[in-house]
Amino acid sequence: MSRPSFAVSDILSRMKVSVVIPTYRSGAELDRTVASLDAQTLPQAEFEVIMIDDGSPDATYERLLEFASTRPNYRVSRIANSGWPSRPRNIGIDLAAGEYVLFMDHDDELAPETLAAAWELGSRNSADAVNLKESRTHLAGWALPIFDRNHDDALGRTDHNPLGPLTPHKLYRRAFLREHDIAFPEGGRVVNEDLYFNVEVLQHARAISVLADRAAYHWITTGTNNSIAYLSNPAEQIASVAQVLEFSADRLSGSRSTVFEMIAMTLLSGQVLPISTLVWRGSDADREEVFARCVELIDRYLSEGVFRRLDFGRRAIVELIRAGRQDLFEPLDAFDRGMQSMNTVSEVEWNDGRLLVTTHTRWRGEDGAPPRLRRSGGRVLADLGTELPAILSDGLIDMTDMATAPDAVVAVRSRGTAASWLQPTEAVRVVDGSTDDPDLVVEARAWIDPASGILGRPLPEDVWDVFVRATLLTGHQQRRCDTGALRLFALLDGRIALACRTGPGKLALDLTQRPSYVTELVRLSRPAAATRHRNGRTGSLRVELTGVHAHGRTAIPIEALVVPRGRLARFLGTDRLPARAIRAAILKRLAPVPRAAIRGEGGAAFLELVGRPSLVPAELRIRSGRAVVSSGIELSRRRGTGRSPRTSGGPEDPVATARVN
Repeated sequence: MSRPSFAVSDILSRMKVSVVIPTYRSGAELDRTVASLDAQTLPQAEFEVIMIDDGSPDATYERLLEFASTRPNYRVSRIANSGWPSRPRNIGIDLAAGEYVLFMDHDDELAPETLAAAWELGSRNSADAVNLKESRTHLAGWALPIFDRNHDDALGRTDHNPLGPLTPHKLYRRAFLREHDIAFPEGGRVVNEDLYFNVEVLQHARAISVLADRAAYHWITTGTNNSIAYLSNPAEQIASVAQVLEFSADRLSGSRSTVFEMIAMTLLSGQVLPISTLVWRGSDADREEVFARCVELIDRYLSEGVFRRLDFGRRAIVELIRAGRQDLFEPLDAFDRGMQSMNTVSEVEWNDGRLLVTTHTRWRGEDGAPPRLRRSGGRVLADLGTELPAILSDGLIDMTDMATAPDAVVAVRSRGTAASWLQPTEAVRVVDGSTDDPDLVVEARAWIDPASGILGRPLPEDVWDVFVRATLLTGHQQRRCDTGALRLFALLDGRIALACRTGPGKLALDLTQRPSYVTELVRLSRPAAATRHRNGRTGSLRVELTGVHAHGRTAIPIEALVVPRGRLARFLGTDRLPARAIRAAILKRLAPVPRAAIRGEGGAAFLELVGRPSLVPAELRIRSGRAVVSSGIELSRRRGTGRSPRTSGGPEDPVATARVN
């Protein structure tokens, strides 16, 4: 790419954001990261990119220099290998000139509007940090409830951590970091370094904004990601969690104690409790030592507030540990082992510009059986055998409330950005099955509005997979929805929407505006219902599109070709006109192509042809890309009653008379 003309001094004087990227043996994915920065809507002169190579033994540093050679807002540095991203990030903070600092991994990407939108939100609210809507490659529900709306200041939230998830992929005010001497812990391989950093931010921040109404940061999982390798070592993992909990408890007290509860819940629920059951049933030499350390952390940090935030399964584990009955881990695990949500679509329809989707969710175990439940006195109870009910509290056995609470929400996920958003949903849990073998089913009705599906903003042109975030027993599951054969078109304020079944038999909403969809729409026409209309001084022919929903006003121009049929067609196809160019010239002169469009207005969808082709009878064809395909419509003449051939209803107006295909 050519080098822009602005000077480095100009860049530093008006810098809004400094993007810090540590690199180490960076592969081809780095090209994707740089491309996403090249595509930013924030002018390149208003942000800088600082790349710190952590002593790569390959040609990574030379690649960085090559990137910087054509980008004056790039700065490159190289240090001796430190073995972890902490030191490169800290050097980036020292070098940064921007009002805010953003930390990126060398294989991730930003959406084009990220820097501009995040800086505007943070600057407007004098925020010390801006939490960015983050998506992960293989986790549709990643941090989904956290990003429920934009927040000018989320520090007062009691439902979710204002900085969650605690990754470093956010904007931090540079002056704030320096004022409180906030940095990543160094010293080689420091696991959870981003948690320590964010805990200090939470301790000192006066305002934290949340950018939720757009895909901002895509955390991409690749085969070269290696920062989570420690997870295979339970002893090291528990030791690391213990250090983070102690560090957090010392700094998040008083007005920040609720935030500590949220962090403790995440670490205890996601790591300590699962590890405690894993090591107890294992055979490692340090099994009892690691389990004892888990119990110590539970006793110290699992307060009543944290306990209330846990799901059914985690609460049950806590009660068994506190009762000293870890021997019952196995029957508890057997109750919902392998339990997965199964989502099926029972109804899909377009209504008032929105896609109404009704789903039913059931849970099935590895053997295909539903959860083991039983009825007793009008209540629905977990069938946990004889010993577990004697230990667990009534609230963990009686599942009636869980059976009636709304706990399924429909969401959509972009295939392009991997970002997901919850959609307005009404959910009712019902109990199916016989008296002896009840089965829990959730019926969810959702309204997916392409015009406002992203917290009031429109869904971009993309394929959006529909899934259900469902809750039962041990937490949340996000799975797509099974559906039968389905292709429902809609014309929505200028664009085409298609609700369809994808290859795996799942429901999706396609907003990609593929040229082939225009052809498919034309083939949904009903020539028998064609009507003639006045359009200025020119007659127009409107052919209804069957089964196509229309909302607002849509006009999509299409290139329609009128191909003559009958004697003239046979004449033009004979060897009396040996040159193809001559035949094409005659067609162009004698058969002008009418203006054509797919239109939606007044709740109706139709194909409109404006003007009168001279060559009829004829077949209407549509150009789709390089191909010319049949529309399935024939044009013929019928005698009208008007006086002027230039007005609708005049003599020999062309009308659609038959479907060919």
